[in-house]
Formats: sequence, structure tokens, C-alpha cells
Amino acid sequence: MDRPSEHPDPAMAGNYELVNAELARVTAERKRLQKLVSAVESRRRARRDHALRIATVAFCHEPAAIERIATALLRKYRTCIDASITDCTEEIEQRFIDTPVDTLALWLDWEGDVARGELVEAKRLVEEMRLLSWVDAQNSTQGVAPPPQFVWEKRCSLSIENSTDKDRRASADRPLNSAAAKKWLQRFRRRWGLVLGRQPAKDLLPLDTMRCKANAWDPPKTPPFHFLAPILGPPGGPRFGSIYRILLFRGFQQMDPFLIPCFHKKAMASWQWFHFLVGQVPPLRKVLVLNLDETSIRFWYQPRLGLRGRGRDKPRGAGPARQASRAQLRKALTHVAIICDDVALQPYLPQVLLVNERTATVRSLKSWKPIPGCKAEVWRGKSAWINDSVFGDIVTHLGAVLKTHALGRQAILLMDAHTCHFSEMAMAAAYAQDIWPCIIPASMTSLLQPLDTHVFARFKLFLRTRMHQLMLTGKNKDLETEEILDALMHAMKGVLQRHEWAPSFAMNGYGPVFKIRQRLLDVLEWSEQPLVSTALPCYDQFQSCFPRGRHIPFMAMLAGVLPQSERPPKRPRTSGLPASSNDDEPQPWTHRLRPRRLGRAMTGKAKAKVAAAKSDAAEPKAATIVRVGAMSSSSGHVLLSLKPFPPGNRRSRSALLESPHGE
Repeated sequence: MDRPSEHPDPAMAGNYELVNAELARVTAERKRLQKLVSAVESRRRARRDHALRIATVAFCHEPAAIERIATALLRKYRTCIDASITDCTEEIEQRFIDTPVDTLALWLDWEGDVARGELVEAKRLVEEMRLLSWVDAQNSTQGVAPPPQFVWEKRCSLSIENSTDKDRRASADRPLNSAAAKKWLQRFRRRWGLVLGRQPAKDLLPLDTMRCKANAWDPPKTPPFHFLAPILGPPGGPRFGSIYRILLFRGFQQMDPFLIPCFHKKAMASWQWFHFLVGQVPPLRKVLVLNLDETSIRFWYQPRLGLRGRGRDKPRGAGPARQASRAQLRKALTHVAIICDDVALQPYLPQVLLVNERTATVRSLKSWKPIPGCKAEVWRGKSAWINDSVFGDIVTHLGAVLKTHALGRQAILLMDAHTCHFSEMAMAAAYAQDIWPCIIPASMTSLLQPLDTHVFARFKLFLRTRMHQLMLTGKNKDLETEEILDALMHAMKGVLQRHEWAPSFAMNGYGPVFKIRQRLLDVLEWSEQPLVSTALPCYDQFQSCFPRGRHIPFMAMLAGVLPQSERPPKRPRTSGLPASSNDDEPQPWTHRLRPRRLGRAMTGKAKAKVAAAKSDAAEPKAATIVRVGAMSSSSGHVLLSLKPFPPGNRRSRSALLESPHGE
């Protein structure tokens, strides 16, 4: 190539300068990019060494979780580690082998030449490995999916103590309801592929027993609900399920507007009855309001939603499950709960548990003891259902407790309209113990009864949580009766005795001042607080508080409330023979023979006795009879006085009533 002349063309000289400048720029850019790549690669190697060092420290504490440590490492540092889980596991193990023993000993004490940030991250990784192992053990061994509350509590217990204040953020010192705790639980679920669900409950029988049952089982020839096939279609058809659900649940989603006036009448009758009883209490005597109701306590409650693995690669019905026999699924007992509006008296009120002979044996009850501070009693009988005699004993026992701890206070007992609550034995026991009953109308307990509106939901939630704790800590087997009773004791102390229930009575309309909660106004479609009279309800109002077709013990319920009429003084008995009679002389047949029960002689004597009583009542003596003013009911009628209670059997209602004016 010829060299350029000494006097080149000015245009060519300019091109040479542009080429040299572009070449210099490209060279500088290449050097800059090489330097940048070198810096990125060095940072990548440093970050890779940082990640592998964290994994090695965590591997020192949890060697069995090497695969999960590698998985967590690849998920977080996937930009700097291009390897499979197997290769990453081998490299971590090799680094652990190459590390000196003295350094490993320092790492086990969370010390050494590792940066503070690396130690904090290793601690978090170790905590998650231990927590995941615990969740897997609960799912497989216990057959229970631990709920988020227990997972967070376990994480707090597994938290590694940090030595400096700067590392306090790595510890679990925040409550479950905080936003940070909820966010951590959500991220923990996403990181490890956990879902909210329940483990199946089934009877885990031996393999030979299951084979025998499978061979002996004969499938039914007629499918269920075969008689509904002409209307709903076949059980597997598209119409069966939807129409069946509509028939079951569509009518109970909303309140029928035609029933609103009936509910108004029932609620007003119950509130008027209660405030009438409060008005009859003497001024110097305090009122004690109680509420009694029965609830069923099952031995098996479906556990709450908890964390468990997805299990996509397992067939349906396979995998871990919770042991629950058919007997465990069917067993139950009855809890007779009692609350009052005095928080100081609540721990002394009896809580009765009714169990049958098959649920609790005599030997198990002898070995079981209630926890201190809980007044629970277990009554064992042939059946766990409530009846008239058992309820009468409960009222008698309640009266004995009130005479000991609430002497001088008038008890008003709120109950639902169950038949045994207003039976003859129950009313006799309430009259003997000076307890005034007040019935909450039928179909209104979910709105008016404090136990149903404010207590039982919280009580059952506490009980289910306690039973879930027993499942998490015990063996994978049916819960024993003693364990169920202990859980009930803790629920009674944690719910019934710890809270104040006076606001619950007041919000339902059974407080010293009538005022109901806004939710009750909305359900009953009231725009403002109703006005409730304190007069005695009429018989129609009493009748609305009881189910149809039931005998209403009107006078028995008011036996201890209303004044009783005085009986006339008994006439002295005279001998049937005249004073001048002689034994030798023959006597008339009225003195020699017993008169017939319904003969004219007996009827005449009864009429004469009634006439004498009326004449004596017309001019009473001030020393023997106390005058009581006539009481008026809400209907304007004069209240009829009450004869002594209890009356004899097969007595008509007209025999119990008498007019105060002798009509």
C-alpha cells in the first residue's frame, strides 16, 4: 500500500482523524465493558460465596434439612448460582468438610469470622427449617394441620436469641394479630408451597381388619333418595344437588316478613314479664339475674384450617390422616351452663356436665379431678339427656349455692321454653329455693338469650382451640374422656369465669334499664327503642312465650311472686252423736253408716263449708288477715289471687282461681 503523500488531501486528513477518534472510543468502551463485566463477575462470586457460607452455617445446625436449605438458597440466589439442587447440596457438603473444626465450633455458638448479616440470615434459615420439620411432623405423625396461630407461637418458641439490639428484628416478638406477623405467615406459606386445609379424619385400623371389612361389605342395591328421583332426577344428575340444596337451605336465609309481628309479640311479652318480676322485688333487696341453658359438647370437632403440604402427587385418600373412630365421632355430653350478671359470683355458680354410663366409666371418674378454681360437676347417669328429675336437681343445687354465696338477693332465672324447664318438678324446686323463673319465648333464643348471643360461640371456639392443642401435643389417637373434661374446665375458666356478662344481659333487654342493641333492632325491624310496660302480662302474652299445645303452669310460675289468699280458719269438729244420746237406743242411719262420696249429705256439707268461709271472709279480723290491694294486669283485668302452691294433681284451672270480690 502506498504511503500518503506529504501533502495529503484535506478531506482525507479529516477522515483519518474521525477513524482514529472512533477507534479510541470503541477501545475505551471495550475496556469499560470488560471492567464492568469483571466487577459484575466479582460481585456474583462474592454473592455466591456469601450464599454458600450462609448455607454452610445453617447446615451445621440442621444437617438433616440439607435439601431444603439448598432449595431456599437456589430460590433466593438464583441469579448467582446456576446449579441443580443436587450440585448445590454437594457443594455445601464439600464446604462443610473443608471448614476447620475450630471454625465449625464457633459457628455452632453463632460466632466466628462470619459477618453479622450472614449470621442473622443463617438464624432465620435455621428457624424456618425447624418450623417446617415441626409442620411436617404434625401433618404426618399427629394427623393435624396446625393453624396459623399455633405456627406463629411455635415460631416464637423456636426463635434464636440475638445478642445485640440490632438483631432484634430477627426474633419473633410481635403478636399474631399484628400486620408483620400476618405478612410473615403469608410469605412463609408461599416460600414453601403450603396451603390452608385440614387433614382427613378416619379410623386407622390394622390392614387385616380393613381387608375383612372390605370383603364383608355389600353395597346397597337401591341408591339413597331413590323416592325423590321422579322429582329431582337421578342422584348423579345435574338437577339433584342444586334442587336438594334449595329445598334445605333457601327458606332459612332470610326472615319471613309475615313472622315479624309474631316475633314482636314474643319479645315484648318476655321483656314485660322480666321487668314485672324486677318491679316485685322489695326495695331493700338486690336482684340477681341468671341465665341457664344446655349445650352439646362433642368429643370430636373438625379442626381449624391449618398449614399442610399440597400433596398433588398422592392419590385421593392416601397420605397422613387423623385417627377418629366412629364412636369418637358420635360421642357427646351435655353441659348445663349458668351465667349471672355479677362477675364476683360467677366462679361459684355450678357448671353441670351430664355423661352417660358408656362415655365415662366409674374408674375414669374416680381418677379424674377438676382443676382448681372451677366449680364443675360431672353427673353420670344412664343417659346424657336432660329430663324433669335431673333439671329439678340442678335447680335445687343452684338454690343451695345461692343461699350460701348470694344470701339476701332475689334470683331471676332466664330459661328457654324447653319442656323440662317449666315442668312440675322444676317449678316446685324453684318455689322451694325462692327462684323466680322467666321464660324466653320459643324461636327467640338466638336473639334474646345471653348464652346463645354472647357466650356459646366464644366458649366453643376456646374449647375447639384447646382440643386442637391436645391433638398437636398428644398421640394420634382418640381423645380420652379425661382430656375432654380437662379441656372443658379450661374453657369454663377462660370464658365463663373471666368475662363480665352484665352487658350481655343489658343488650338483650334484661338489664336494670331497658335498652337493646342495634343489631336486635335491625333484625326485628324497629326504628327506635320500644316501650315496655312493667305490669303483669296477660294470659295471651304468657301463652306466646311457650310452644303450642303445651300446658302452661301460669300459677306455678308466679307462686313465689304474687300474694297468696288466706285460708279461712278451720271449724272445730263436732261429734256426730247428740249429747243426750244413749248407747242402748237405736241411732239413725246417718250416724251408723258412712255416707257416699258424692251423695247429697257430702255435697250439702261442702256447700255449707263454702258458705261459712265466705261469711268469715266478709268480716276478717285485723290480727289474722293482711289486706293486699288488687293488682291489675296489662289487659286491665283485676288479677286473681293465688291459692297455696303446689296444687294437687288433676285439678282444673278454675279450682286454682277465686275472685277477690266473691263473684
